[in-house]
Amino acid sequence: KQPFTLTTDTYSASFSANGLLTGLEIGETKMSVNIDFLQYTEDTSNEQNGGAYIFQPIGEGVPVKEAASHVRVESGPLCHYVTSKWSHFVHTVSLCNRTSSDSIVELGIASSVSMLSGPPSTDLAMRISSAVQSGKTFFTDLNGLQ
Repeated sequence: KQPFTLTTDTYSASFSANGLLTGLEIGETKMSVNIDFLQYTEDTSNEQNGGAYIFQPIGEGVPVKEAASHVRVESGPLCHYVTSKWSHFVHTVSLCNRTSSDSIVELGIASSVSMLSGPPSTDLAMRISSAVQSGKTFFTDLNGLQ
């Protein structure tokens, strides 16, 4: 497995050997990105264990060190998809132009987690680090309600 880059007339996206986005270049704008996953142990002393909307970790997250077992790249005239499979989650990055001649790029990042196959009493978090200077403004997708 080697790092790789997907390039179109509009953008260039760089990925690690595990299929995680490491950089994006659109026109003259270049952005370094670091995506990693952290595993947290749940606080099971409370009646409400962790879950989709309850995050009660004990201590700091531990980086997931395993490598993706499989990385798949799908390319078409409008979209590229990079899907990585780990033991208990799947991570997908999609890069799409709205039309083949459009300079607008849509970036989507999704992770599917199987709570049944992961370690018991743990939560998984995806951390995205970049050089975006957003000050005190925090951007979110409002849990998919955008």
